[in-house]
Amino acid sequence: MATRAQSKEYAARCLEAYKRLGTYKLAAKEIGIKVETIRRACRQAKQDLSGENKEAIVPEDKIMQELRERFTQKELAALIRGKKNEVYSGVVNIFPEVDRVKFGLISDTHIGSKYADQNLTYEAFDEFERQEVDAILHIGDVCEGMSTARVVSQTQELTHFGFEAQKEYAIEVFSRWKHTSIYTISGNHDDWFKSQNGADIVKAICAEVPCMEFVGHGEGRISVSGLDVSLFHGLDGSSYAISYSLQKKIESMVGGKKPDIIFRGHVHKYLAMFDRHVHAVSVPSIQSTTPWMSQKKLVAHCGYMVAEIGINERKGKRGVKSFKTEYFPAYV
Repeated sequence: MATRAQSKEYAARCLEAYKRLGTYKLAAKEIGIKVETIRRACRQAKQDLSGENKEAIVPEDKIMQELRERFTQKELAALIRGKKNEVYSGVVNIFPEVDRVKFGLISDTHIGSKYADQNLTYEAFDEFERQEVDAILHIGDVCEGMSTARVVSQTQELTHFGFEAQKEYAIEVFSRWKHTSIYTISGNHDDWFKSQNGADIVKAICAEVPCMEFVGHGEGRISVSGLDVSLFHGLDGSSYAISYSLQKKIESMVGGKKPDIIFRGHVHKYLAMFDRHVHAVSVPSIQSTTPWMSQKKLVAHCGYMVAEIGINERKGKRGVKSFKTEYFPAYV
């Protein structure tokens, strides 16, 4: 019988193969086991990692002692008043050697909102399976969250109230997808829990759903066979011209640090454009127009997308050979 240490090592090996190859099917074939077996092993590996992280937590009294030694009273007060601006911390490398990749794109699922019908998410999953996408990208606002600034009005718009209820429903929704990885960032609604209570709901969901991988808070970068792909949620509001927000984002980027592709969420609008050699897509939302949006004279473009990207090499650098998007609108 395998020891606990051997089981942990085996589960970690399965998770590494899954992350490297991108699908359970390919990982199972490499290791020589069934697809269901590798799913269970990946789930166990995530639970093992989560447990190790909990065991590594430094005692509160030691943390406070170190803070007092390192900072003055004024500095501590400034830290308490301040807001940590945490975005992505690195680049997630996927599909290192391919010349074509197909992504399913969803954004602003707002799980827990009565205006976000998750049957549309399931419809997207069916289409992604039919088209055999290589991965799904989620561009933030996984959950509706809860805002202290809108507690009275927002409470009336919720189907699931609070962190735990929204987290469990999100786990139920995304566990329906069994085929590839889902790479996700958080959005401003997700980060309400984090800024108000220190609870990171998207990371918590990813820890429970084997196929989900967290890429960053509000923004994340992935490398696809040498291509630099940005996932960006944003905090700015909608403008009269749908392209304005994306154009300003691209304008703000330094020449040598621009991504090849940027997928953005937050504004609940569909748009595909090409500017400053950047392929830019505003991904439509799962959530429909809310009362708050109506008061602001805004309307949501609902639906989901598929993006197919051809990759080649020119002058020693990998680049976009072709870029094709397909929008599946939902009239709700």
